Amino acid sequence: MAAKAAPAAQAVKAANARNDAKRKVTLSLGVETSCFLKSDHSDYKYQYKLSFCNTSSKYLALQMQRTQDELEQQGLWTGVIDPQIPWSVEDYKALEILEQNDNHRENSSTEHYLKLDDESLPAHPRIRVNATVLKVIAAAAARDGGAKAVLTQLTAYGETLLTKALVNCTRAGVEDSLLGQARDTLDRAYSLGLLYRLTKDAKWADRLRLDLLNVAVNCTSWNPSHFLDVAEMTHAV
Repeated sequence: MAAKAAPAAQAVKAANARNDAKRKVTLSLGVETSCFLKSDHSDYKYQYKLSFCNTSSKYLALQMQRTQDELEQQGLWTGVIDPQIPWSVEDYKALEILEQNDNHRENSSTEHYLKLDDESLPAHPRIRVNATVLKVIAAAAARDGGAKAVLTQLTAYGETLLTKALVNCTRAGVEDSLLGQARDTLDRAYSLGLLYRLTKDAKWADRLRLDLLNVAVNCTSWNPSHFLDVAEMTHAV
């Protein structure tokens, strides 16, 4: 883990030395705890992340501490790693659920896949936003200045999406992927979808329908050779 984090930390330290204190930058170490399938481009995946597929939080915490100790010994912690957010751990709650159900294995191998007990999960549909949540959001926007400002900003952003060109399905980048387009579509789905649910204005739904039909019909492939593209696009649609 430290061996993978060290090059990024060294790059930040070198950049700060070149900047001569004029513009200091710090690094937050990202840890991914979910699995992904290997592809021909696996060497390029998550170069800025440290992947711990289906480990326990106890094992993860141990490795994080060891990484900090080693980076400190190399002079790559203080002044290099962000003191406010030294670590950013994705899917941490998933680890806790696994531990509560005693279904985890304490290893960091991507060859081991874990199963959640369906009985421990909430009933279907398992959706992120339901009518109750929407009422809470609407009430907050009505009484809270900060929430109202966020909704105003979201509405202004939605207006820009109404005239934005449809996503181009041509693969690009070092990984020859559709990841950028998939995440663009995901952003549109969340933004336009939430605006429609909050306002019931058909213009948001109509535009989102165009975006989703575009990637479903005009993208002849979601590029399974780089499976993260498929995952992100599926999430969007």
